[in-house]
Amino acid sequence: MLRKIILTSLIIGLPIVIYIAMQYGQVPSVSFKKALEAVNQKTDSEQNSKVKIQAGVVIDKEHPFKQEEFYAVDAEGTVFFVSYTGGDALGELKNGKSIEVLGHVHGGNPPYFHTSEIK
Repeated sequence: MLRKIILTSLIIGLPIVIYIAMQYGQVPSVSFKKALEAVNQKTDSEQNSKVKIQAGVVIDKEHPFKQEEFYAVDAEGTVFFVSYTGGDALGELKNGKSIEVLGHVHGGNPPYFHTSEIK
């Protein structure tokens, strides 16, 4: 009898667990503004959600490049500051290079994107 209960639970429960993992296990791709809006709606005790932003690197006189700090522009044209704390060295990024940053937004003045992974 116990074997039937366990088997039935697995048959019913496993698809539910897989569905939930697929829905909530993927990092959503958003714009910087949308991620910033989500942060501003959270309370201080809530953790910022991890998001992914498709962007291009911005390097010019107003936006200098450093290994741990640089600027990027998203698909909506918003230029934002990126703080990189990953273990791997970035190397020299070129102006306009397409990247994907994974991390979370910090509000404040000015707001910035904190990432430890860049693809």
